[in-house]
Amino acid sequence: HSDVMACRQTGFAMLASNSVQEVMDLALVAHLSTLRSSVPFLHFFDGFRTSHEVDKIEMIDYEDIKKIVDMKDIENFKKRALNPEHPQLNGTAQNPDIYFQGREAGNKYYTADGTQLQFSETCDDFDHRNTPRIYGMVGLIYKPVKCLCVSSYAYYYGEQFNRNCYCIGASDESGTNYTSTPVRISPKFITNLKVGYRPTDEFEISFNARNLFDDAGREFVYSDKIGGIYSIGANFSF
Repeated sequence: HSDVMACRQTGFAMLASNSVQEVMDLALVAHLSTLRSSVPFLHFFDGFRTSHEVDKIEMIDYEDIKKIVDMKDIENFKKRALNPEHPQLNGTAQNPDIYFQGREAGNKYYTADGTQLQFSETCDDFDHRNTPRIYGMVGLIYKPVKCLCVSSYAYYYGEQFNRNCYCIGASDESGTNYTSTPVRISPKFITNLKVGYRPTDEFEISFNARNLFDDAGREFVYSDKIGGIYSIGANFSF
Protein backbone atom coordinates (compact mmCIF):
# COMPACT_ATOMS: atom_id res chain seq x y z
CA HIS A 1 0.00 0.00 0.00
CA SER A 2 0.99 3.66 0.02
CA ASP A 3 2.76 3.42 3.39
CA VAL A 4 5.13 0.75 2.07
CA MET A 5 5.69 2.65 -1.17
CA ALA A 6 6.68 5.71 0.87
CA CYS A 7 9.53 3.66 2.38
CA ARG A 8 11.17 2.91 -0.96
CA GLN A 9 13.34 6.02 -0.84
CA THR A 10 14.71 5.28 2.65
CA GLY A 11 17.45 2.93 1.42
CA PHE A 12 15.92 -0.13 3.11
CA ALA A 13 15.99 -3.41 1.22
CA MET A 14 12.44 -4.71 1.02
CA LEU A 15 11.04 -8.23 1.39
CA ALA A 16 7.33 -8.91 0.78
CA SER A 17 5.48 -11.92 2.21
CA ASN A 18 2.58 -13.36 0.26
CA SER A 19 1.23 -15.78 2.88
CA VAL A 20 1.27 -16.44 6.61
CA GLN A 21 3.93 -19.11 6.09
CA GLU A 22 6.13 -16.67 4.19
CA VAL A 23 5.83 -14.20 7.07
CA MET A 24 7.48 -16.83 9.25
CA ASP A 25 10.14 -17.78 6.73
CA LEU A 26 11.14 -14.32 5.48
CA ALA A 27 11.30 -12.88 8.99
CA LEU A 28 14.35 -15.09 9.55
CA VAL A 29 15.72 -14.27 6.09
CA ALA A 30 15.40 -10.54 6.82
CA HIS A 31 17.32 -10.82 10.10
CA LEU A 32 20.10 -12.95 8.61
CA SER A 33 20.42 -10.69 5.59
CA THR A 34 20.64 -7.41 7.48
CA LEU A 35 23.21 -8.83 9.89
CA ARG A 36 25.39 -10.02 7.03
CA SER A 37 25.06 -7.05 4.64
CA SER A 38 24.76 -4.13 7.11
CA VAL A 39 21.85 -2.94 4.98
CA PRO A 40 18.54 -2.42 6.80
CA PHE A 41 15.73 -4.72 5.66
CA LEU A 42 12.02 -3.91 5.70
CA HIS A 43 9.91 -7.08 5.80
CA PHE A 44 6.25 -6.40 5.11
CA PHE A 45 3.05 -8.16 4.15
CA ASP A 46 -0.47 -7.27 3.07
CA GLY A 47 -2.34 -5.39 5.78
CA PHE A 48 -5.65 -7.08 5.03
CA ARG A 49 -5.18 -10.30 3.07
CA THR A 50 -2.38 -11.68 5.27
CA SER A 51 -2.59 -9.92 8.64
CA HIS A 52 -6.24 -10.98 9.11
CA GLU A 53 -5.75 -14.58 8.00
CA VAL A 54 -6.01 -17.42 10.52
CA ASP A 55 -3.74 -20.21 9.39
CA LYS A 56 -1.50 -22.97 10.66
CA ILE A 57 2.17 -22.63 9.82
CA GLU A 58 5.24 -24.79 10.17
CA MET A 59 7.36 -23.11 12.82
CA ILE A 60 11.14 -22.92 12.67
CA ASP A 61 12.56 -24.21 15.93
CA TYR A 62 14.92 -21.94 17.87
CA GLU A 63 17.54 -24.67 17.94
CA ASP A 64 17.44 -24.80 14.13
CA ILE A 65 17.67 -21.00 13.92
CA LYS A 66 20.73 -21.10 16.16
CA LYS A 67 22.50 -23.40 13.70
CA ILE A 68 22.26 -20.96 10.80
CA VAL A 69 22.98 -17.70 12.64
CA ASP A 70 26.61 -16.64 12.31
CA MET A 71 27.62 -15.31 15.74
CA LYS A 72 30.34 -13.22 14.11
CA ASP A 73 27.58 -11.19 12.48
CA ILE A 74 25.95 -10.72 15.89
CA GLU A 75 29.27 -9.63 17.37
CA ASN A 76 29.88 -7.11 14.58
CA PHE A 77 26.36 -5.77 15.00
CA LYS A 78 26.87 -5.19 18.72
CA LYS A 79 30.17 -3.43 18.07
CA ARG A 80 28.28 -0.83 16.04
CA ALA A 81 25.84 -0.13 18.88
CA LEU A 82 25.92 3.16 20.81
CA ASN A 83 28.29 2.83 23.73
CA PRO A 84 29.51 5.56 26.11
CA GLU A 85 32.88 3.79 26.22
CA HIS A 86 33.22 4.31 22.47
CA PRO A 87 31.42 7.58 21.64
CA GLN A 88 30.66 8.48 18.05
CA LEU A 89 28.94 11.35 16.30
CA ASN A 90 26.09 10.79 13.83
CA GLY A 91 23.47 12.92 12.14
CA THR A 92 25.15 16.32 12.25
CA ALA A 93 24.13 19.20 10.00
CA GLN A 94 26.27 19.12 6.86
CA ASN A 95 26.72 21.15 3.74
CA PRO A 96 26.20 19.41 0.36
CA ASP A 97 29.90 18.77 -0.19
CA ILE A 98 30.23 16.72 3.01
CA TYR A 99 26.75 15.19 2.93
CA PHE A 100 27.22 13.62 -0.49
CA GLN A 101 30.60 12.25 0.48
CA GLY A 102 28.81 10.34 3.21
CA ARG A 103 26.18 9.12 0.77
CA GLU A 104 28.83 7.90 -1.64
CA ALA A 105 30.68 6.15 1.17
CA GLY A 106 27.54 4.13 1.94
CA ASN A 107 27.07 2.98 -1.64
CA LYS A 108 29.52 0.11 -1.19
CA TYR A 109 26.90 -1.74 0.84
CA TYR A 110 24.41 -1.54 -2.03
CA THR A 111 26.68 -2.06 -5.03
CA ALA A 112 28.47 -5.14 -3.70
CA ASP A 113 28.63 -8.16 -5.99
CA GLY A 114 26.37 -10.19 -3.74
CA THR A 115 29.09 -11.93 -1.75
CA GLN A 116 27.86 -10.24 1.43
CA LEU A 117 24.75 -12.38 1.36
CA GLN A 118 26.56 -15.64 0.62
CA PHE A 119 26.18 -17.11 4.07
CA SER A 120 28.75 -19.33 5.71
CA GLU A 121 28.99 -23.09 5.21
CA THR A 122 27.04 -23.48 8.45
CA CYS A 123 24.03 -21.98 6.70
CA ASP A 124 24.63 -23.50 3.27
CA ASP A 125 24.98 -27.04 4.62
CA PHE A 126 22.07 -26.76 7.06
CA ASP A 127 19.35 -29.36 6.68
CA HIS A 128 16.39 -27.24 5.55
CA ARG A 129 13.76 -29.72 6.62
CA ASN A 130 11.84 -26.93 8.36
CA THR A 131 12.20 -24.40 5.54
CA PRO A 132 11.76 -26.40 2.32
CA ARG A 133 9.68 -23.75 0.60
CA ILE A 134 10.94 -22.14 -2.60
CA TYR A 135 9.45 -19.04 -4.18
CA GLY A 136 10.56 -17.15 -7.24
CA MET A 137 9.46 -14.65 -9.85
CA VAL A 138 10.83 -13.46 -13.15
CA GLY A 139 9.41 -10.72 -15.37
CA LEU A 140 9.80 -9.69 -18.99
CA ILE A 141 8.67 -6.49 -20.71
CA TYR A 142 8.95 -6.43 -24.51
CA LYS A 143 8.11 -3.50 -26.82
CA PRO A 144 8.70 -4.53 -30.45
CA VAL A 145 7.18 -1.25 -31.60
CA LYS A 146 6.22 1.95 -29.83
CA CYS A 147 2.49 1.26 -29.71
CA LEU A 148 2.72 -2.39 -28.58
CA CYS A 149 3.83 -3.60 -25.16
CA VAL A 150 3.95 -7.22 -23.98
CA SER A 151 4.65 -7.90 -20.31
CA SER A 152 4.81 -11.31 -18.68
CA TYR A 153 5.52 -12.40 -15.11
CA ALA A 154 6.15 -15.99 -14.08
CA TYR A 155 5.83 -17.19 -10.49
CA TYR A 156 7.03 -20.46 -9.01
CA TYR A 157 5.69 -21.86 -5.74
CA GLY A 158 7.60 -24.78 -4.30
CA GLU A 159 6.02 -27.72 -2.55
CA GLN A 160 4.23 -26.74 0.65
CA PHE A 161 3.53 -28.96 3.63
CA ASN A 162 1.08 -28.32 6.45
CA ARG A 163 1.11 -30.72 9.37
CA ASN A 164 -2.05 -29.64 11.25
CA CYS A 165 -5.07 -28.41 9.32
CA TYR A 166 -8.37 -27.12 10.59
CA CYS A 167 -11.34 -29.31 9.81
CA ILE A 168 -14.98 -29.03 10.87
CA GLY A 169 -16.23 -32.06 12.78
CA ALA A 170 -13.04 -33.04 14.64
CA SER A 171 -11.43 -31.58 17.72
CA ASP A 172 -8.52 -32.16 20.06
CA GLU A 173 -8.57 -32.08 23.87
CA SER A 174 -8.60 -28.27 23.88
CA GLY A 175 -11.71 -28.18 21.71
CA THR A 176 -9.90 -26.88 18.63
CA ASN A 177 -11.33 -28.22 15.40
CA TYR A 178 -8.53 -29.80 13.43
CA THR A 179 -7.30 -32.86 11.64
CA SER A 180 -3.73 -34.13 11.89
CA THR A 181 -3.75 -35.39 8.31
CA PRO A 182 -0.80 -33.72 6.57
CA VAL A 183 -1.65 -31.57 3.57
CA ARG A 184 0.78 -31.20 0.69
CA ILE A 185 0.50 -28.60 -2.04
CA SER A 186 2.33 -29.63 -5.19
CA PRO A 187 4.74 -27.17 -6.84
CA LYS A 188 3.00 -24.71 -9.12
CA PHE A 189 4.15 -22.48 -11.94
CA ILE A 190 1.95 -19.50 -12.84
CA THR A 191 2.39 -17.22 -15.82
CA ASN A 192 0.61 -13.87 -16.10
CA LEU A 193 0.48 -11.99 -19.39
CA LYS A 194 -0.59 -8.52 -20.45
CA VAL A 195 -0.63 -7.25 -24.02
CA GLY A 196 -1.35 -3.59 -24.56
CA TYR A 197 -1.86 -1.85 -27.90
CA ARG A 198 -1.90 1.98 -27.85
CA PRO A 199 -2.32 3.41 -31.37
CA THR A 200 -2.74 6.91 -29.92
CA ASP A 201 -2.04 8.57 -26.60
CA GLU A 202 -5.78 8.70 -25.87
CA PHE A 203 -6.75 5.09 -26.64
CA GLU A 204 -5.47 1.68 -25.55
CA ILE A 205 -6.72 -1.88 -25.96
CA SER A 206 -5.39 -4.52 -23.58
CA PHE A 207 -5.57 -8.26 -23.00
CA ASN A 208 -4.87 -9.62 -19.52
CA ALA A 209 -4.39 -13.23 -18.48
CA ARG A 210 -3.78 -14.41 -14.94
CA ASN A 211 -2.66 -18.03 -14.73
CA LEU A 212 -2.31 -18.17 -18.50
CA PHE A 213 -1.98 -21.96 -18.71
CA ASP A 214 -4.99 -22.59 -16.45
CA ASP A 215 -3.28 -24.49 -13.61
CA ALA A 216 -6.18 -24.89 -11.16
CA GLY A 217 -4.09 -26.25 -8.28
CA ARG A 218 -4.01 -24.41 -4.97
CA GLU A 219 -1.35 -21.76 -4.51
CA PHE A 220 -1.45 -22.02 -0.70
CA VAL A 221 -3.07 -24.20 1.94
CA TYR A 222 -6.74 -23.24 2.41
CA SER A 223 -6.72 -20.99 -0.66
CA ASP A 224 -9.29 -21.44 -3.40
CA LYS A 225 -8.49 -23.35 -6.56
CA ILE A 226 -8.36 -20.59 -9.14
CA GLY A 227 -7.84 -21.40 -12.78
CA GLY A 228 -7.11 -19.05 -15.64
CA ILE A 229 -8.69 -15.59 -15.63
CA TYR A 230 -8.80 -13.71 -18.91
CA SER A 231 -10.04 -10.23 -19.70
CA ILE A 232 -10.10 -7.72 -22.54
CA GLY A 233 -10.39 -4.01 -21.93
CA ALA A 234 -10.22 -0.62 -23.53
CA ASN A 235 -9.09 2.66 -22.04
CA PHE A 236 -10.12 6.08 -23.32
CA SER A 237 -8.57 9.36 -22.22
CA PHE A 238 -10.34 12.68 -22.80
